[in-house]
Amino acid sequence: MYVDLSSGKEAILAGDIRRFLDTAKHHLTSEEISHRMNFNGDYLNRIFKKWYGLSVKDYCQQVYMKEASRSLLDTDLSVVEITYRIGFVNPTHFYHIFRLYYDCTPNEYRTKT
Repeated sequence: MYVDLSSGKEAILAGDIRRFLDTAKHHLTSEEISHRMNFNGDYLNRIFKKWYGLSVKDYCQQVYMKEASRSLLDTDLSVVEITYRIGFVNPTHFYHIFRLYYDCTPNEYRTKT
């Protein structure tokens, strides 16, 4: 009987990546992630996608949008301040991504919830 032990190691690594991304709450580059995890970025992305069905980039974007929505509801920070705190350098790009996730602008989100 053949037992593939690598899948257990991959699951642990995928979980480690996810915990790291969940706690960062700001924009991370692929270089920062690979340096922190001490693995090649392409390998990390492949393992993460295998276990969670999303690329690291797409998962990070979800984390950033959750943090943005939380900040909009729980703080009085301006949208631009929130944009920069979570690591976006271009507020227009942030607005675009936010609208894709929540089907409204950040200001509309803040006032309607």
